[in-house]
Amino acid sequence: MAMKRANGTGCVTKLSGNRRNPWYAKAPVTYDKEKGKANTPKILSDNNGQKYFPDRTIPDLLLAQWNKEKGYIKTDKSDYTFSQVYEEYKSKYFPTKEEAKIEKETHKKTKGKLGVSTASGLQASYKNCTSLYNRLYKSLRKDDFETIILSINGSASKIGNFRKLFNNLDNYALEQDIIIKGYANLIKVTNDFSNPVKNSGTPYSYNEINEIWKDRGNLIPDIILTTIYAGMRIEEVFITKNENVNLSEGYLISGVKTSAGKSRIIPIHHELLPIIKQYYNSNNEYLFEYNGKRLYYGLFRQMYNDYLKGLGFENHTTHDGRKTLHSELDRVGANKTCIDKIFGHKSGDIGEDVYTKKSLEELKETIELVDYKSKINTKLTYLRLSS
Repeated sequence: MAMKRANGTGCVTKLSGNRRNPWYAKAPVTYDKEKGKANTPKILSDNNGQKYFPDRTIPDLLLAQWNKEKGYIKTDKSDYTFSQVYEEYKSKYFPTKEEAKIEKETHKKTKGKLGVSTASGLQASYKNCTSLYNRLYKSLRKDDFETIILSINGSASKIGNFRKLFNNLDNYALEQDIIIKGYANLIKVTNDFSNPVKNSGTPYSYNEINEIWKDRGNLIPDIILTTIYAGMRIEEVFITKNENVNLSEGYLISGVKTSAGKSRIIPIHHELLPIIKQYYNSNNEYLFEYNGKRLYYGLFRQMYNDYLKGLGFENHTTHDGRKTLHSELDRVGANKTCIDKIFGHKSGDIGEDVYTKKSLEELKETIELVDYKSKINTKLTYLRLSS
């Protein structure tokens, strides 16, 4: 049974009947101290505008936050459950629907918020923590977190999301004085915690690249060739704007994800240049468009899989063009710093990253070391994990 709230601090109520989302929080907009009652109550909503919920966890948090901000009561969070810590953390750091939409369109996350992909991964992990939902957060220890992780049958990245969830919640709980010591950072995860990746993709072989060249002039193979020759992530190809393509100097500017990878200079290989020229149109916003609109990953992946299936290629992912160029540059002994600059990687040596600058000419010389066509008869065997 919930503790009775102080006068003027609102209430959490459940609607009658069999409803999917019956719970809501009602707070006073003003409070008449002389009469000892609230005036003009309002129903509170979360960041996405939702007012009604399946249980009282979120309404309790909304009401506590309201009272804290309005100064009606001092909120004591020492008895917060795991779910309450998560929901409060989520309301503060997860992007709203509008922010998620903007990130999808611009590939720029909202300042101070998690990226959509990261938030989605944490939410998926939280759904597997039902045994912790009603536990007092301050009662949780390392073994409680590890028990959850050991019960998960998934990849290293999936296991990593659980570690990130527990660490993030621990840090937030410490900030909010919910706990005085965190235990998530003591979790020890070894390789046997996760399953091997069944299909992590492999670089394209020289013969496969040659087969793709035969379809030159069509959108999907042309995009694949762009990733193979420029080493771009597929989403970087999608967001490349015509205004950031310099045909005369032979480079383009694009990039996402990391500080080292954003807005980086990518030299255009001479064999790729005709493809870039074909799609360049100053009247369009983006370099590669489909039916007059920017491409998005879901549609491209479907067309990509259909195209490779028609060629009889297997075990490839949309990330394999980037892997192909990186493997080839390493194979021909290209300068490590130049490779990092082209791929948007932070150099392992901090001094090298800060003090070693590379010119456009050096980057172009590096990319021109690649000569896939001359190696068509060279056999490459990439080992694949069996499924």
